[in-house]
Amino acid sequence: MKPGKHQANKLQIVGKNNGFKHDYDHINILTHKDAPKDHFPFVLDYLKQFE
Repeated sequence: MKPGKHQANKLQIVGKNNGFKHDYDHINILTHKDAPKDHFPFVLDYLKQFE
């Protein structure tokens, strides 16, 4: 991999103020029933850059 090719560092606040359904806490960000449709797609899009 070439340096700078990927955006490895990105901070995204996952909460209502940023367009997400809930203000998630540390555990609910992974376990909440809405997580797969609410913010998991955002995470998947981020990870795809490393394929």
